[in-house]
Amino acid sequence: MKADCDEIHRVGSLLLATLGYPIFEALVDPTEGDTKEMFFCTRGGIDGKAYYTNEGMVMLKGSSAPYVPKIKKTKARIVAQRDELLEKGTLVRDGDRVVFSKDHLFNTPSGASCLLILGASNGWREWRTATGQTLDDYVGREKDIAEEQGNC
Repeated sequence: MKADCDEIHRVGSLLLATLGYPIFEALVDPTEGDTKEMFFCTRGGIDGKAYYTNEGMVMLKGSSAPYVPKIKKTKARIVAQRDELLEKGTLVRDGDRVVFSKDHLFNTPSGASCLLILGASNGWREWRTATGQTLDDYVGREKDIAEEQGNC
């Protein structure tokens, strides 16, 4: 019975991943953790850690940000997104901070940095390696006008 269930899970997982829904796959492969470059977002009391993947930016468990941001202009849509992640348990409130309780995938680097900052930011410039190199320079990508303007 266990072997049959394992086979059904394996086939279902393969089919879902093929269709673009890899719900049974880990966001970050634990065996790649030492070889992938980690990126940091540290503006305004933020302690964000993430990996850049083909699917987007994977915010790592333990990343945190102030519950009340230090910027003057917050975006209501991004605050609503943060509150939704709080309701789901992906984010938990810890005093005056919010902390990721598990890894979370964002479609874009700017989406990840905007959620931490609760305002507009250009994630390609906010996320940096330990040596200070921006994600933009690290990846060597073509410039995208919308990203350059920091649209979240």
